[in-house]
Amino acid sequence: MKYYALCLVLVGILSWGCEKNQDLTTIDIIDPPPVEINTIEVQLEGFVSDPYSLFSAQLNYLRIHNARVELMFAGEALAEVNTNEDGYYEFPLMEVPANGAFLKITAPGYYPNVVVIDGESPTLSFPYLFRTSFGDFAGEGLSEAERYVRIYGYLQEPTNTGGATFYLTNANNELVGNYTSDGDLRFDFSTVADEQLFLYYEFQCLKGGPIPVGSLSQSINLGTVFDLSVDFLEDLVTGEINATDCGGGNISSGYGMITRDGQTIYRQETDFYYAEQCLLENDPSAFLTFVTTSPRRFGTVNINYGGGDQLDLNVEVCTVDDTYLRYAVNDGPEQDIQLFTFINQLPDGRAILKQIDPSLSSPGCMSFELGASNPGETTADLRSYTRGEIEFGGNGLTLTIQQNDGEFVEGTFSGPIYDTDEQLIGNMEGSFRAKIQ
Repeated sequence: MKYYALCLVLVGILSWGCEKNQDLTTIDIIDPPPVEINTIEVQLEGFVSDPYSLFSAQLNYLRIHNARVELMFAGEALAEVNTNEDGYYEFPLMEVPANGAFLKITAPGYYPNVVVIDGESPTLSFPYLFRTSFGDFAGEGLSEAERYVRIYGYLQEPTNTGGATFYLTNANNELVGNYTSDGDLRFDFSTVADEQLFLYYEFQCLKGGPIPVGSLSQSINLGTVFDLSVDFLEDLVTGEINATDCGGGNISSGYGMITRDGQTIYRQETDFYYAEQCLLENDPSAFLTFVTTSPRRFGTVNINYGGGDQLDLNVEVCTVDDTYLRYAVNDGPEQDIQLFTFINQLPDGRAILKQIDPSLSSPGCMSFELGASNPGETTADLRSYTRGEIEFGGNGLTLTIQQNDGEFVEGTFSGPIYDTDEQLIGNMEGSFRAKIQ
């Protein structure tokens, strides 16, 4: 309409230039009427999590506090909230556009994610955010997309897996969506429209992809996606832990931790262990560490898995546990919880330092992600939580490795820490001695 009116104006000007004795006619330019937008009434809520978090004691999900959740439409934020200490967000009941609306979820140190909002998408969602240290992506391609679509389906069955992490990349190897399932191989992505997409998956010790998905202009159910090169069926290995003291007497209380592929999984069971066979077949160096708290002792034994579905794990617990993690905030009283402290050195040079509270009533963990574990200064991110709820944390703390003799790592750390509302608690200073696992 504007273009047509402009043409009329130009014609009038030309006519006036040729016939100077004629009057100039004024033409009103009328804007088109507002476009009516269909809406739906929804109450949006959910939990934002870090899948298979290295901060977690069990290497499973950890809720992300104070993540920003924005309800977006046509490039504008219609509303926004932040997640609480349990990673939960909730919007009031509201009218939102039936097409084109989406949630944008962001948090410092994480890649963003989106959730499409339409008449068929669930109002309760569980978006996951990948830490920027996850994967080998060229970057993220979600933030500036013009449109988003929802794609969902299943990775092939049958399988007895407990869940999987999925992610999508575009042709530039940018991350454009992720999803983590619980108990099956279902996926439900929100991702960019009209771009070539490639699907990847990870669970247990299997990784797969890229599986070409194509370029999608609208939301679609992909049904079942197959990767015929992989046998997804996996049997469990179970075993009893027989822990004895230095004199051969049975130990009735304590907890076991399995270390495989350089990462330690904490388990509360004192006399039982189970795992997928492939996790042990792929790592002949996997070992069990058994820890007691009174007296403080630990012992290790190589698993030496040779097949079958049964393990006999006999471990002598004799070594005095002199590991520690001590800290104070704002020159306050020193906190020195007498617990086994360990460190995992990752293949990419990073390291995970942990002290785990095995209490059944209030299990907790203090975890540091170190930029490096060799002697010298590095940076570290911190999370401290009890019963899965974050108590405090900090990013970019200064950490100095004073010694790494191949068996133990010792060092100091300092930096500001914050509560779950991102309010400054104070400056935290401390030291540690950790067993390399």
